[in-house]
Amino acid sequence: MNRPGGIVYFESGFVDEEEARVPISTHAFNYGTGCFEGIRAYWNPAKEQLYVLRLREHVERLLRSAHILHLEPDASLTQERVEAV
Repeated sequence: MNRPGGIVYFESGFVDEEEARVPISTHAFNYGTGCFEGIRAYWNPAKEQLYVLRLREHVERLLRSAHILHLEPDASLTQERVEAV
């Protein structure tokens, strides 16, 4: 697929897509280990705001999944950050 590179979140920060490299020995690469959570949001053009549905519950599920896999998420997923959104 030919498309321009973008910005991605990789190892606790945002980087150019070309800089995000995963070692071939990574467990996730070899076995598909990982966790994710789908989050739905709606844009309100009148107020120019994004409305996120049940963000706290989504983040809690994501953190539980990470805990099961013995992953330690970045500290930016704190309760204060969730409430700020």
